[in-house]
Amino acid sequence: MSFNYSNWMRSSANLATISVLLLGTLLAFGGMLWDFKRTHTEYAAEIFKEIAATAIEIEITLNNLNSNGFNDCSPKTLLAMRQALFVAASIKDIGYLKNFELVCTTGIGVLDNPYPSSLPSFVTEKGFEIWVDQPLVMFDKKYNALIAKKGDFNAVYDLAVLAAIAPKDFRWQLIYHGNNRPNHLAGEEGLYQNKHGLKGFDFSLITQYSEHCIPQSSNYCVALTSNYQTFFSIYSKLMLISFFLILIVSFRVHTFVLLAYKKFYSTRAIVTRAIRKDQFFSLYQPIVDLNSGEIIGCEALARFKDRRMAIYPDQFIPVVRELELSWLFTEQIIKKALLDLGAQSELPANFKINFNLFPSDISSGRIQKVIDIHEVKNSRFNIEFEITEDEKLEESEAISQLAWLKDQGFTIAVDDFGTGYSSLNQVKSMHCNVLKIDRSFVMDMEEGSIKSSLIPHIIKIANDLNLKVVAEGIENVMQENELRELGVEFGQGWGFGKPMTAKDLAELCKTKHNVND
Repeated sequence: MSFNYSNWMRSSANLATISVLLLGTLLAFGGMLWDFKRTHTEYAAEIFKEIAATAIEIEITLNNLNSNGFNDCSPKTLLAMRQALFVAASIKDIGYLKNFELVCTTGIGVLDNPYPSSLPSFVTEKGFEIWVDQPLVMFDKKYNALIAKKGDFNAVYDLAVLAAIAPKDFRWQLIYHGNNRPNHLAGEEGLYQNKHGLKGFDFSLITQYSEHCIPQSSNYCVALTSNYQTFFSIYSKLMLISFFLILIVSFRVHTFVLLAYKKFYSTRAIVTRAIRKDQFFSLYQPIVDLNSGEIIGCEALARFKDRRMAIYPDQFIPVVRELELSWLFTEQIIKKALLDLGAQSELPANFKINFNLFPSDISSGRIQKVIDIHEVKNSRFNIEFEITEDEKLEESEAISQLAWLKDQGFTIAVDDFGTGYSSLNQVKSMHCNVLKIDRSFVMDMEEGSIKSSLIPHIIKIANDLNLKVVAEGIENVMQENELRELGVEFGQGWGFGKPMTAKDLAELCKTKHNVND
């Protein structure tokens, strides 16, 4: 691979552990915030429960008193008012008004001097006039109250009841939606932002704000806000326990994560995914006529690379074979390569493209599926299959499959000749057209080694069998010239070009053609 895998694995495991710590912490805090949202909702529900009961009670009480037709503060009127107050749960006082002046109350009786009524804070949809946060004195005790009036009577509600329901260390505001605007009823005026409809939250670890409206009617809404001090005071113990649990779990999963990463990013796993997702691609190395210098074809060389790593053929080819996915892999490479190269108009119709075959696909007969590949049937190129010397190819079934390939119009090349199992007799029976001299012979030419001295014998074998010869691994002019003098017709190697994209190959062919002209 193109990087230090061990270091990367250790770094990945450490990163995974840190991620578990962070994720666990975020989940813990997220759970606490979610629970805090529930707390906000429950507090709002308690406030709604109280205000809804109070609103119904005030409406019934005042409607009943007005229905009696009282026109002054007589003893009978006071008696009815006191009876209504007696059965009321939330109302603290009831008053009778005449000509917009308060004449008597259940607590004081008939006032010595009628008290003029001020303008209400707002009027509800049902016609109740509302005075908010009115300072009152009852039994020598001062308190702020909410007053609701309809007809000739009003009812007093002690706001301390709502304040007692609202949670400690929370700021809150109760509003009534009317006249196309929110009207303050109780709590901290100006807190309600009117931006979430029936229900909404703006939550973080620093501040928490929520809005809630009675589902049946959006007239009554409450806003609640708290801060990190309130949040931490409620959840401090749970945070401490959560932190230690997360710490223990993160270290416990470290080994598991390390093993999982090793398995997920093993060559076997990557190759399996790459074949399943059709992620292998080809680069193309030119094959050159050593006499004319013309590029007459190329070999499609399978490659894999993603944003994390590159895996090279000597690593993934054995795995493909082991996974028994060789034909699916080969089919994907053939399709992509023919599409790739077919899109390059500079490449001539007689251009040769070499593909490597797995011996197991030949001996098993899977190779016969090649004629069903759409891109093969419609290709303008000459297709040549390279087979690496292998003991499986000695089997009679493999020999008959090679003969079948040749009958279909494909040419056969023995790759890396001289390094495998092939004997002269086997080469004769393989129905091949080309011998490719292994690069190791060419590399030793400059040293004049015994191995390089075998090249003339290989060329003689090829000539005797009427086979063409391609020398692999040519890297310089000296090797090229010497091989040409020995009678090698074609060459391949970095001296003519490294494996490249289809577009670059087409450009190189165009350049070579112009130079030769």
